[in-house]
Amino acid sequence: MEQRISVEQRLDRLERHVRLWKAGCVSVGLVLGLFVTVAATDTLDPDPLIRAHRIEVVGADGRPALSFSSDPDGGAVFVHNSDGDPVIELYADAQRAGHLRVNAPDGTNRVLLTGAGVGGRVGVSSQEGSPVVSVQANQGRASVSLGLPSGEPSVRLAATSAGTGIASFYDASGRPRATIGVGVDQAGALTILNSAGSGVIDAYADERGRGAFRLADGQGRSRVSFQVDDDGGAMYLVNAFDASIFEVYSSSCGNGSVLVSDRDSTPRVRFDAAHPAAAVPAHSALGTTIPGAG
Repeated sequence: MEQRISVEQRLDRLERHVRLWKAGCVSVGLVLGLFVTVAATDTLDPDPLIRAHRIEVVGADGRPALSFSSDPDGGAVFVHNSDGDPVIELYADAQRAGHLRVNAPDGTNRVLLTGAGVGGRVGVSSQEGSPVVSVQANQGRASVSLGLPSGEPSVRLAATSAGTGIASFYDASGRPRATIGVGVDQAGALTILNSAGSGVIDAYADERGRGAFRLADGQGRSRVSFQVDDDGGAMYLVNAFDASIFEVYSSSCGNGSVLVSDRDSTPRVRFDAAHPAAAVPAHSALGTTIPGAG
């Protein structure tokens, strides 16, 4: 009898365990079914809006890898490297313009794209953080600047307000030393400048498309010039009072001529190949002829 009761008790306990397992399996099944249903619902019908002041995506070490935030100027997006330094920054500034910055591993800016100012600009910086390449638009005119590690410009290409192009070259201190461009008469021009910034050498095409060359003193005042006219070539010397005192040119007859003038640019003596033996009479300061001058 005791053996039968013991067997019956064991059977009862076994039946209770089976019922508990069944109930547990049913509960787990319900939970899994609810999870799958919610997941399927989120996939098919996602939330239309998530509102937050800041969202961070962090790595396994807890450092931010990607962040979305807002401030009084607008929105901002930052991408961080494994050290936590921002290497990509996208944001709006106080003037409501957009900026995109690409940084070095230590966070120093290397590339900048901005819509601030009167036109867009792209800047590339050196290891020291100085801008060495700049491409920008200014009131509808484009310019490209190449700089030194110190930040001083070395070469600049630009479009002028007249619709022409110009290239400028600078010394190590950022002062212009030479320019190549198109003048107001739509002709090419080359200018060399001294350390004071004065143009001392000019080579250009004049308004009639003829070549010209000019040498100036330290203040940029013309002293020697070479030109071409309808009769041929010509050379002019100018004194310190800006008066032409010596001219060598081709005459209308095709002969070589030399004109010597006084300090006030009044002609005194003229030599012409048509009269090789003597100088042609010129004029005195009073305007009278000087026979046999020279």
